[in-house]
Amino acid sequence: MLSSNKKEFSTKNWKRINMRNVNNLLGVEFIHNLYNRHLPRINSIRFRNTVTVWEDGIVNSYAPQTEWDYLANWLGKKFFNLDKKLLIEINNLLNFDRKFFNDFINYLKKLKLEKISNENLGLTLIDLQDYVLGELYQVNLVQIEHALTSCIKKILNTKTKNADKIFSKLICSSELTEAQKEEIKFNKIIDIGKKINCRHPKEDKHVFSLIKNHFELYSHMSCAYGELPYKIEFYINKYINKYDSEIPKEKEYIEILKTKHEESLELIKKLNNKKLETLIPLMIKVGIFRDYNKAQLGQTMQYRLKILNIISRRGLEKRHDLNYYLLSEILSLLEDQKPLSKKLINQRKRHGIKLIRSECLELNLDHRREYQKSQQKILRGVCASQGFVRGKCKIIINKKDVNKIKAGDIMVAVGTDFDLIDAMQKSAAVITEEGGLLSHASVVCRELSKPCCIGVKDATIKLRNGYSITLDANNGIIKIDNKI
Repeated sequence: MLSSNKKEFSTKNWKRINMRNVNNLLGVEFIHNLYNRHLPRINSIRFRNTVTVWEDGIVNSYAPQTEWDYLANWLGKKFFNLDKKLLIEINNLLNFDRKFFNDFINYLKKLKLEKISNENLGLTLIDLQDYVLGELYQVNLVQIEHALTSCIKKILNTKTKNADKIFSKLICSSELTEAQKEEIKFNKIIDIGKKINCRHPKEDKHVFSLIKNHFELYSHMSCAYGELPYKIEFYINKYINKYDSEIPKEKEYIEILKTKHEESLELIKKLNNKKLETLIPLMIKVGIFRDYNKAQLGQTMQYRLKILNIISRRGLEKRHDLNYYLLSEILSLLEDQKPLSKKLINQRKRHGIKLIRSECLELNLDHRREYQKSQQKILRGVCASQGFVRGKCKIIINKKDVNKIKAGDIMVAVGTDFDLIDAMQKSAAVITEEGGLLSHASVVCRELSKPCCIGVKDATIKLRNGYSITLDANNGIIKIDNKI
C-alpha cells in the first residue's frame, strides 16, 4: 500500500527497525519486503505490521513496540530453553549452500544487459529483487538478534549487575568483518605507494591501476540497500588523506581481534553458564553471517542500477524519474511503454512515500513530532562499547554530514553503515537510536575501542549540533551539559 506524506512517522508506540540511505523506490520495496522474511522453523514469531517511510532519499522503517516485546518474550523463551530444533535450523541457515546465489551472480556478470529485450530486462529485474532477497535474507535477522539479545540479557541479569557492560565484552568475533578486509587491502595499496613516494595515486600508473581495481571490486559494497556506490574520486581522496597516517598492518588487526575474542572466551568461562556457552557463540555467528550477506547484497545492486540506466537510454523514461517507480510500474513501462504521470512522480518527490504492511491491527498514525522542545537532561541507552567521553555532539544523518565531525566530537546518528565509517573514525564516541550488539555501530566501535551507546530513543531529535554532552557508555547514560 502506498501513500504520500511529507511529515515524519511518530515513534510513540512504534520502534524503529532501522534507517537507510536509499536512492530508488526499488530499494525501498526490497527493504520493506525484507521485514516479513521468515522460515516457520525459525521465526514464525515475527513482525506482522511494518511501516516504511521514504523521504528525501532516506528510509525509516518501524514495527509496533508490542511486536518487539512479543518477539523478545516468546522467541526469547525458545532460545532460553535451548530449543534443539531452533538451534539446528539456525545453524543450517548460517551454513546454507550459496551455489544458487553464486551461479546467479555469475550469470549476471556474463549477461549482456544492453542487448536483451525489454521483456527479458523486466524478468531479470524480478530475479534481482526476489532471488537476492530469498537467498540472502531467508529470515529477517534483526528479529533473531533481538530475541537472542533479550534472552542473553535475561541470563546475565541473574549473574551480574552490569549486564549491558558485560554483554558488549562477550560479543567479540575472531573473524575480520568485510569492511576490515577491504580496509586492509586498501592499506596495502597505500604501503606500495609510500615505498615509491607516490603521494597522489595519479602520479604513478601502477598505483592508480591498483586504486582503480579496488574501486571496481569494492565500490558497491557500501550500497547494500540502495545507496549509490562510491565514485573512484572517493578512493583517490581516501588514499591522499591516509598517506601521512600510521597505517595498521593486517597482523595488527588480527592480533586485536584475537585478544578481544580470547577475553570474551575467558569471561564466558567465568560466568559458568551452559546456556551462555551456546548462545554467545551463536550470536557471534549470526553477526558474521549478517555482515557477509550485506557485502554480497551490495555487489548485486550494480545490476539494478545498470537496468535502470538501460531503460532510460531506450527512451522509456528519464533516469531520475525511474527512481520513483515501483517494481510493478517498471514492468508495466517495459511492457506497454506507458510512463507514470509527471503529477504522480512529482508528488512522490515532494511528499515522499509510505509502504504499509498490516496484518493484525489498524494503524494509528500520529504525525506530530515529539520532544522538539524537550527539557530532558539525561538520555539512556545500551552499552555497545565501553568508555567515558565529554564533547560536542554532531548529528550525522548521511554521508553528506561527515565533514561536520571534528576530532573530539561525539557522533549522533539514527544508525550507521559503511558510508559513515569515516565519520566514526574521526569521532571520539558514537551514539545511535537503533541497533543491537551486532549492529554496524556496535561492531565498528568495539573494533576501534571507541565508546558507543545504542538504542537511545530519539537521540537525533533530543540532541542538537553543538550540545556539550557527557557520554557514560559503561552505564548507557548521556547527560546534556550545555545546550549551546
